[in-house]
Amino acid sequence: MGTSPDGALVSNLTYFKDYVEAGRKLGRGNLFIYTLPSSPLAESAIHFGLQGPILYIRNLEKPQDYLLTQAELMVQNKSAQAILATSFGINEAVCECVHNLT
Repeated sequence: MGTSPDGALVSNLTYFKDYVEAGRKLGRGNLFIYTLPSSPLAESAIHFGLQGPILYIRNLEKPQDYLLTQAELMVQNKSAQAILATSFGINEAVCECVHNLT
């Protein structure tokens, strides 16, 4: 589960610029995948061999607090045994593990 203050804005701008430069007919697929705000979460899951659903959420007022609250609720409701709650930006990421100790 993750959040980002910018979503995929930079990637969307890069993809759109490529699309315009190609005559507004085609944008490169290798740029398109990054227009999804969940892409960094998916790449991390692949790299670390994690399994399970990926969820991108966003709250403008207190993004990190909201992310952790939602992760805790999902673990308490037994929707997941554990969740990596990640807040990421262009040059950084903060990842916290939320799990039930019982």
